[in-house]
Order: sequence, then structure tokens, then C-alpha cells
Amino acid sequence: MKKNKFFNVLTNILFYSFIITFSLMLIFSIVNNKKGKETSILGYKFYTVLSESMTPTLNKGTIIAIKRADVKVGDIITFKPTSESSNTTHRIIKINELDKVTYVTKGDNNKVEDPKLVTQNQIVGKVEFSIPYVGLLIEYIKSNLFTSILILSLLILVVYVIKYKLKFGRAKNE
Repeated sequence: MKKNKFFNVLTNILFYSFIITFSLMLIFSIVNNKKGKETSILGYKFYTVLSESMTPTLNKGTIIAIKRADVKVGDIITFKPTSESSNTTHRIIKINELDKVTYVTKGDNNKVEDPKLVTQNQIVGKVEFSIPYVGLLIEYIKSNLFTSILILSLLILVVYVIKYKLKFGRAKNE
């Protein structure tokens, strides 16, 4: 019985530690990207989709994880059109291999392809995976930090009260 309880406690500690650590790293990465600093976690850079140009594949508010990789037609890439512009995430629809390799891109929700070709130097990375709508939560937290801390504190309190009531109820029934 003691082994099971120890194993359950250890598993819970490891699981919640992983979730908290990964969440904090993800939020830190996104906040830094907004400030213009490029940070990565295990080689991935995380960005929030800000427009609906890739709907329904990537909805507004989706977190995307990008990584440097070889790209091909059909891949979704994040690129920086100009040094002053923000990143764009669109799908490669054609590759030109004349003097130098360039890519024709288009948002899935756009009717026409992007007006300018993308060069290899402009590509930040290829979208490896996405987490729908988490970006909306992160944007809310960033813009309403005090409210978010208050809500999180109340949620933690509610979880502990429920856990205590369940534990107390079981102990009373035994």
C-alpha cells in the first residue's frame, strides 16, 4: 500500500513539474518572440498565428512550432518577407529553381498567391506541429496579467479544496 502511494505521489510530481516547466518555457518563448528576440526550445521556435490567412489549417490564435528543415511543395513555412515586417506563415505551392531557388507561397484561405517570391534566406522554419487556440489564452494573459494571476490563483485554490474534500470524504468513509 505504501509503495502505491509513493509511486502515485512521485508520478504526480513528475507530471505536474513537466507540464508547468513546458508551459512556462512556451510562454517565455512566445513573449520573447513578440519582443523581437528569437528563442527556441529543443530547436523549436514558437509563434502565434495572428491572421486567418491559413484557416482552416491554422486558425487565428493557434500556436505553431517551427524548426529549420528541408522544405518541399505542400509544406507550411514561416518566413520574414522583409527585414521590417513581421513573420508570415503560408504554404509552399511551387518551387522555382532557375538562378537561385525561390518559393511561391499562398495562404490556404487566400484566393491568390503571395505577390513576392520567398528566398531560402527569408525562411525562418517549417511548421512541425501546432496547438490550436492556445495563443488566444497566451495573448489574454499577456494583456491582462493581474486578472490572469487572480484567476489562476482561484483555480489552484478550487483544485486544492476539491482534492481536500475528496481525501477527507474517503478517510471518513473508511
